Amino acid sequence: MDFSKGNASAEPLTFKGQLATLTITPGIAEISRRAIGKLGGARDATIHLVNVVSVQCKEATRLVNG
Repeated sequence: MDFSKGNASAEPLTFKGQLATLTITPGIAEISRRAIGKLGGARDATIHLVNVVSVQCKEATRLVNG
């Protein structure tokens, strides 16, 4: 989905993880954490996409989620 054209009617993209859900709408990424995800001190967050410089990910292992 191309958000660069400012299409305000675009449907949000939702990605569900084990401890949080990421919802991407034009211009904004929202992270909603489950109660167990907040135990370590993490909070819900709203990030403006113009502030994102890069996205990093790593392969999941038995000890660490990707």
